Amino acid sequence: MEQRSTSELIISGFWFGVGMMPAVVAAVFGATYLSLFYANDDEVDVYYDEGTDVYQEAYESYFAGKDTNEIVLGEYRQSMQGKQLLISGSFTNNNKISLNSLEIEAELFDAEGTFVFECSESIYRKIDAGHTENYQIRCGCSENGVPDFETVTVRVVSAG
Repeated sequence: MEQRSTSELIISGFWFGVGMMPAVVAAVFGATYLSLFYANDDEVDVYYDEGTDVYQEAYESYFAGKDTNEIVLGEYRQSMQGKQLLISGSFTNNNKISLNSLEIEAELFDAEGTFVFECSESIYRKIDAGHTENYQIRCGCSENGVPDFETVTVRVVSAG
């Protein structure tokens, strides 16, 4: 096998890259075509707007049902672990479709009802419709902890 010079290797690599370009371009255009014209009607509605001559995507059907009001929080427990507050509980996805993410927030209030601290937990996994899932929120860190509080309010902030 003969040794090729560095410049020959660079030139042959360049031409190999140029040769790959038509295949890459064809793959990108093919995937775009398939995603626009064979989109699932339950997820994305694609329509043509004659006034602007532009294709637009309406995501109303995609986001339909991802309502934070349809996520039911069950009873939750709170306990101290060192200086950290742990809030553990469960929720049920009563939406008609699955969720891919959820953010739950805990707000802490003092005896007078004044807001003193906030913490949250994001869950990034598929949560099927009708499914119940557990969660745990950690408030504060092991060095600083949380300020003095009297009550905790837990709510769902976002669902996606």
